[in-house]
Amino acid sequence: DGKGLEQRVMIPMLDILNHANDAAPTVSYDATATSTTGNKVAVTLAKDVKEGQELSSFYGNKPNWQMLASYGFVSTNPECQETTLKDSLDASDALYDRKAQLLTAAGLNPEGQLFDIRATAEPSELLWGFQRICAMSSEQELESAEQALDGKVSDDNERQAMARLQSVIDKRQKFINESKKNAIQAGERGQETLVRRSVVGVVSDLFDSEAAAVDSLEDRLKRRLEAI
Repeated sequence: DGKGLEQRVMIPMLDILNHANDAAPTVSYDATATSTTGNKVAVTLAKDVKEGQELSSFYGNKPNWQMLASYGFVSTNPECQETTLKDSLDASDALYDRKAQLLTAAGLNPEGQLFDIRATAEPSELLWGFQRICAMSSEQELESAEQALDGKVSDDNERQAMARLQSVIDKRQKFINESKKNAIQAGERGQETLVRRSVVGVVSDLFDSEAAAVDSLEDRLKRRLEAI
């Protein structure tokens, strides 16, 4: 009977509206049309506009890599500034097997766990828990592993965990900076097999967006250290 199903439609002209961070028009679709009334689409603007002023839409707070892939631009909206950290348990760790077991039991990948980091949001508590478990140095400490996933287990462990995360942040910052530099240089040299000159600017903007997300995480880390 169609109940509970999402109805998707193509609405000519509506998709030509450009994105703006402060635009939030409401689009409603009347799916109860009859043969006489036809389907109806209503667009309600979030604010008054002057005659001749461009009407804009809001494409959402998608991560900027998705904004670039879907729409071809990078948003200046801080909500869209996102990066991904990849972290792994040190393979030479004397307690590797036990730590790997604990992390796996918590749904974390000891060989390459990914954490989404957004500039305007607190990261998953599992990011901090991952660091705490990896920083533990004895079987006795590991007895507090389950607790570590939810919060601090000791001042010493917290400092070591934060130091470990700082090294992960440093690596990500270095990768972003070098990738941006290489993209710009490739564009200047006309190496279009690496990056087209016409898109160097927007690719650079994407790296800046990711860097902002990493900087935000570093600020949060520093505040946690100050609170110990």
